[in-house]
Amino acid sequence: MAIHKSEGIILATADWSESSQTITLFTPDRGKLVLNVRGVRNLTGRRGRPLKFARLEFGYYFKEGGESGYLSDVEPVEVFLFEKDGQLGRLTFASASLELLNNLLTVSDPQPACYQITLSFLRMTDAVDKNRLPGLFAGYIF
Repeated sequence: MAIHKSEGIILATADWSESSQTITLFTPDRGKLVLNVRGVRNLTGRRGRPLKFARLEFGYYFKEGGESGYLSDVEPVEVFLFEKDGQLGRLTFASASLELLNNLLTVSDPQPACYQITLSFLRMTDAVDKNRLPGLFAGYIF
């Protein structure tokens, strides 16, 4: 297995052991990507923590022809904190958009335009007035 580098957004996480998780990422070059992350739930994990609501750069091992791989390292590039007024609404709309993507995208189907639109949506969700969030979300899903 060769190591690959990419950037992406976490769509979902699932615990599969006491110290490990499976994460589903949306990347511009591979589309939806499922990776196992060993030791991520340990407080002394060395790989870094994959953050939800962030644009991440990461390295991973992936066996061609397979459906999943292993995360090697991760570094946040851009974090969306949603700290403005209406934080709960911002988190709700951001979560809904990522869950929608997770349900609609297929594994290994690159969607670079959709990836850029999603990044723009998260940036705007972090910045716009809270009263504009429903319209922003409606524009994103249509």
